[in-house]
Amino acid sequence: PLSISMLDRDGIVRFWSQSSEDLLGWTADDVVGLEPVPYVLRDDVPSRRLDIEQILAGEVVVGEVRRRHKDGSIIDLQVHGSPLRDPDGEITGVVVVAGDVTDRKRAVEALRESEVRFRTLVASSGDQTVVLAADGTVTYASPTSLEFMGLREKDVIGHVLGDGQMHPDDIARVHRAAASILDSPGASTRCEFRSR
Repeated sequence: PLSISMLDRDGIVRFWSQSSEDLLGWTADDVVGLEPVPYVLRDDVPSRRLDIEQILAGEVVVGEVRRRHKDGSIIDLQVHGSPLRDPDGEITGVVVVAGDVTDRKRAVEALRESEVRFRTLVASSGDQTVVLAADGTVTYASPTSLEFMGLREKDVIGHVLGDGQMHPDDIARVHRAAASILDSPGASTRCEFRSR
């Protein structure tokens, strides 16, 4: 759920939606009328004040912040803060809409760690490993592969496999082998080719 809250010009919470309670665990009774608020981490208080000042100056502030759930856990939020205006257009406070991005951030970090492990494993093996995108573009080539081909990373990464790296008579066979892998996800194949 998206959390919606409203702050006055002093940063005091004046409205706290049910979705804010669902997201952070704090009830309206816990936070309305307070400054500082219990969900803001101590180290984030100065930056929160700066964000509020920017919004009160008419800017929209978008970013990611860490906040404390009532159970003590820390969650990551994507936050969108906008000026709250009265009927005459005067800025009277701040409207904050926030969504939980904790799981997404964890997934991105897990993917990054997995990639580091993969690269470390492949780089330390003696195998020649080349990773291709679906269109045949090389996204990774192990040091052993580069050494074997006599090429540098910048000559291979981002180029379509076969562009100057292999004998022209072998290109069609290699592309067929790559296509068969794309047709059967999870499968592997062995393909030999001559390097230039």
